Amino acid sequence: MTSRILGTTTGLAIGRCITLSLALATSVAYAGGVPQINSLSESTLSRSGRLLIFGSHFGSDSADGQVLIDGLDAITTTWTNTEIHAYVPEGSSLGSMPVQVVTPGGSSAIVMLEVTLRQADGRVRWRF
Repeated sequence: MTSRILGTTTGLAIGRCITLSLALATSVAYAGGVPQINSLSESTLSRSGRLLIFGSHFGSDSADGQVLIDGLDAITTTWTNTEIHAYVPEGSSLGSMPVQVVTPGGSSAIVMLEVTLRQADGRVRWRF
């Protein structure tokens, strides 16, 4: 069970300058269960590559969860209860790296992903 502060109200009583602060704490249960990774779209992927993660109990909102690749927070573009689209962080180490989904329901088991260098695409990328 996870507890969250859902709202805060602050008021000032005029005349005696008494400040009153009230925080309403309510427990919110996460009913999604522990996330489970069933498969990855790729077993080998370069840095910045798009990874599709298939499984269950991811929840329907990425604001409540994260994907960790090599312990780094991966950018996600799609998040459903059964599928996540994430990008391998540029800072990931090379080699076999752990992928994990973390939600309020818990952390998934680790699945390994082989991370490689990005290959040059033959275009010049000017920087000024």
